Amino acid sequence: MSTVFRATLVFSAAIALGRVIGFLREVLLAARLGVSAEADIAVVLVTLPDLLVGMFLTGGFTFALVPALRRQPQAEQAAGFRLVATCGMVVSGLLAVAVAVAPDAVFGLLTNALAPAETAPYHPHLRWAAASIPFGAAAILAGAWHNVRGVFYGVGLGTVVYTATICAFLLLGSTPAAILGWLTVGIVLAGFVRLGLMTTLSRPPWRPSLRAAPGIDVRFVRLFAAGVVSLGLTVLARILFRTIAGSEGEGALSVFAYAMRIYEMPVSMIILPLATVLLPTLSAAAAPPVRLLRRSVAAMLGLAVLGVILTYWIGEPVMRLLFQRGAMGAEEVSALTAILQVLIWALPFAAVEHIAGTMLNAAQRTGVLMVNTSVGLALGAGVALVWPHAAAQGFVLFAAVTAGLNVYRAGLLPALIGPRP
Repeated sequence: MSTVFRATLVFSAAIALGRVIGFLREVLLAARLGVSAEADIAVVLVTLPDLLVGMFLTGGFTFALVPALRRQPQAEQAAGFRLVATCGMVVSGLLAVAVAVAPDAVFGLLTNALAPAETAPYHPHLRWAAASIPFGAAAILAGAWHNVRGVFYGVGLGTVVYTATICAFLLLGSTPAAILGWLTVGIVLAGFVRLGLMTTLSRPPWRPSLRAAPGIDVRFVRLFAAGVVSLGLTVLARILFRTIAGSEGEGALSVFAYAMRIYEMPVSMIILPLATVLLPTLSAAAAPPVRLLRRSVAAMLGLAVLGVILTYWIGEPVMRLLFQRGAMGAEEVSALTAILQVLIWALPFAAVEHIAGTMLNAAQRTGVLMVNTSVGLALGAGVALVWPHAAAQGFVLFAAVTAGLNVYRAGLLPALIGPRP
């Protein structure tokens, strides 16, 4: 078994445990709040910190920081990390302040089916949740430092701790208002605990610095910005399609979010770990490793097709077994299953999209990835905005177009169908 696939298995195992607990969080959330206005608000509270960090910072850390630092001598890596970490923490602090200052605007953008009077009592909750944004940014930085060292399991363990803490607090409270209050406490505490674990595991050089560092030049800044935009657009897509679906009425946002969480499990447990582990290997390779790429694509597509088949074959019985309890009735579970059976068609496209995207990142063509994602998002979101009830179909179109463009621009197709090396 190759080093890449061994590392992928270790990383996937750590991520898988975190995602299973994350799925348990969605089951608990659905059982406690069902498909309701309070559930919509809970979804925003739980996802906003990591979504903002993912939109504005994670892409740069993953696609520019890790490859740039791996190309530097070990003695010079810390200086580059300190500079980027300092700037990243300033940005995350500004994001937290922006959310805390304008919670009404945030709720208005993300829960447009709810009246301001429904969200106003939860402005303090959103302000407290915003306090965990810097914790999330620092945890992602610590994970990037771990990846520079060639260790990949730390991010998965951090996810386990984070989601398990939130799950524990979701069990508290007997009314919707009390549940949301305890959930907010759990979000802040979970962010702090995850950061403590990640810092202990990776021991990053946290000392602030704004001094120019080796490998941090104009080209790096350009790649960092392109990485932020390209991954930020992918994160934005999830928020955008979820928000469009939520415009259909109270509770529509939460049921779409439950379905999206199930779709994301194979993406985050299998596809993203492989892409993360492939990035350093492709960055250091003089020529694309054709054999490795073929094995990666074949494995990912096979698992994706299996996921589509299983969703249609046993999807609804499994969803009823998992979700039909507490505040979730048969009608709500049927609505969740119907959305999932559309979203799952994006899975094969996500598989090739991420592998081709990793090739583009390794070749420092992050700007191309940014353009491809923008085109896919424009087309998919355009369909969803015209027909809000087809938000799930718009998401599939987004994944398909982005995958096709990534494959074409990365030159992945000739590597897959050409003669054996």
